[in-house]
Amino acid sequence: MSGLATPPPPGGKTQTSPPRPPVVAAFDALPEHVRASIRAKQAAKKAKKAKKAKQPRATSPKTNADKSKDAPALPPGQRRSVTAAEYMRAAPHRFKDRQIPPALSSVPLLVNAALSPDSGIEKCGYFQFYGSEAELWEPAFFAFLAHSGFFVITDHKGEPLPELQPFYGVLTEATFEGSRFNRACLAKLGREGGCPYKLVDSAADADRCWRALEDYHVEKHECNWLTRKYLAAMEKASEKRGVNYRLHIVEMQDGDGKVVAAEFGFSCGSVYTSLSGWCERTGDRLGEVQLVLLGRWLFKSGYAFWSLGHCYVPEMQYKQNLGQVIYERAAFLELLEKHSGKFVGGGMERKLGGEVQGRDLLAAGGR
Repeated sequence: MSGLATPPPPGGKTQTSPPRPPVVAAFDALPEHVRASIRAKQAAKKAKKAKKAKQPRATSPKTNADKSKDAPALPPGQRRSVTAAEYMRAAPHRFKDRQIPPALSSVPLLVNAALSPDSGIEKCGYFQFYGSEAELWEPAFFAFLAHSGFFVITDHKGEPLPELQPFYGVLTEATFEGSRFNRACLAKLGREGGCPYKLVDSAADADRCWRALEDYHVEKHECNWLTRKYLAAMEKASEKRGVNYRLHIVEMQDGDGKVVAAEFGFSCGSVYTSLSGWCERTGDRLGEVQLVLLGRWLFKSGYAFWSLGHCYVPEMQYKQNLGQVIYERAAFLELLEKHSGKFVGGGMERKLGGEVQGRDLLAAGGR
């Protein structure tokens, strides 16, 4: 507040408060035994505060249902959380071999080898291919990587960098509806006038949507890994007849029709996967609202599960709040195979599309 003068009242004259006696003088005027008592209380309060600061901060069960002491045990291959250090240690290496071309036949070979404990590449996370730019971005190959469980980003050169994650964040309808965080968010939207927001799948207007994503991430992170070339591969793969891959761009509009948040993702069969997104920073937690409404829309539309991608906490605590369960690589790929459908000729129904009013998503779960 330094440098700012207090404006005068309506009368035009600045009012001044009467001088107050110095606090130190008032304290010194107290009897010695009273001053000693005050000092002791202050010291005890300071020591208690310092001790509390050293203790690890626990996540409140009101925002994270998975931290409940009463949470049931998970099956083998699943866990409730993973740290970034654990994630990186699980698959610290990168695989790149000139003898492995960017072809459909290469993908199951690498997946099977990555699942074998004695293959020598089971500790690899990223798998790069040698080939021309056209081969690396070939739409069917690009889509088959995603259908097979690879989370594809881009490297510093803008080339595709497929990752077979050691851990995946998975959200089912049961875990989504079991999250206190989600229920509280939906209840708050209901109290605030029935939710003015609307979700729209705007994949048909992908270029406009991508420019908003690009501007947001360049300003915030100085780069956007979901490049224009990446989007083009998604569009072409989604348009390929008979290929089980669909691009989705879910925008959230406010009551005036303004886009205030967006989510880029894709679906294979009844599995939806998040890639990237953006939201306006207004203090209204629009990103969280958009994700919670999207979760309701996905499960009401019949999706078996929502793959949230990278899942370590506390860096991605919001995914934990949504209700994610962590799947180890083998367990996730088994779940994916069960619900993604055949890559060609089956499971290609487009379950998400059009638009939905937020108020229609506020009712309790269930289709």
